Amino acid sequence: PALIAGFSVLESQTLPGRTTEAMSWLSTGLSIGVACGAIAAGFTLSGFGPRWGYVLAACCAVASAVVCVGGLRRLAAARAW
Repeated sequence: PALIAGFSVLESQTLPGRTTEAMSWLSTGLSIGVACGAIAAGFTLSGFGPRWGYVLAACCAVASAVVCVGGLRRLAAARAW
């Protein structure tokens, strides 16, 4: 459901001829994010234990919420365009 929602929002925001390119950028970003998250989680769990793994997950959730809220103005401006 999260991927479907993300692709739906992306599709509604892109210019008509650029949808495929935008979706490929989203897929690339997701793949890089998952890879970096797996690396960070592995190092955190190995070095500091599971408690800090949960702290890392919470920090990543807060960071993604901040990025999302920060991008809302840009999405609104693009939609008005």
